[in-house]
Parts: sequence; structure tokens; C-alpha cells
Amino acid sequence: MSVEITWAAEPCVRLIRLYGVVNIEDVETMIEDNGVMLDASTQPLVHFVVDASAMTSITANIVKMPAILNGIGNPKLGWVGIVGITPLISFWVEILRRAVGLRFKLFPTVEDATEFMLELVRIARDESQPLK
Repeated sequence: MSVEITWAAEPCVRLIRLYGVVNIEDVETMIEDNGVMLDASTQPLVHFVVDASAMTSITANIVKMPAILNGIGNPKLGWVGIVGITPLISFWVEILRRAVGLRFKLFPTVEDATEFMLELVRIARDESQPLK
């Protein structure tokens, strides 16, 4: 599998690293596994950082897109920060943005993306506190 999933900042920011040739089965498994994690999460939103800087290519299968779109539509899915964007990734992200309202932002480094996601978590926590 050419996908590595860890926490950038548990339990709020998940880090996904893609490397080499990523096939559609890897993407399906990644989405299923993260869907289970999102469903079990006690967090209102979990944000993701996707590092594609070491990915050389991705195989696509348009027939499997409905299952992928369903997996990405989880209500606990927060923002997705993408590092190492390629024209092909840009194409797929735009499809996902339009199809399921994916919230994403491009970043030059994993550290920048993680800091942005942590700032979103801090803002959400501050807004959930009652005014004094």
C-alpha cells in the first residue's frame, strides 16, 4: 500500500502521506478506514493533511467514484490541506469540491497545513465557550 496514515495532532488532525504509484484500491481502503475513525470520533470535526509530494502517479477508475464520493461525504470531515499538488490531484480535488462540498486549501509544507488545521480547532473551541 502506498498510503501511510498517522496523526499530525491527535485527535483533531489526521496526516495522510501518499507515495509512489497510488491505486484506486488504496484510496478506497484509506477512505473506508478514515470513515470508521470519523464515525467513532468524539470530535465535531477532524481535519486532514494530505501530503502527495512523494506520489508519482495515481490510477483512477471512474466506475468506483460513487463509493469514493459517499465516503468523503462524512459530516465530521473538516478541512483537507493538500501538500504537493499535481495537475491530476487538482482535477480530482475540484471534482470532490463540486460533488460533496469538500473544503480544502493548498499548502507548501505539511507543517504549514498542520498549523492551519490546529488554528481552526482553536477557533472552534473558542467559539464553543460561553461568553463571559
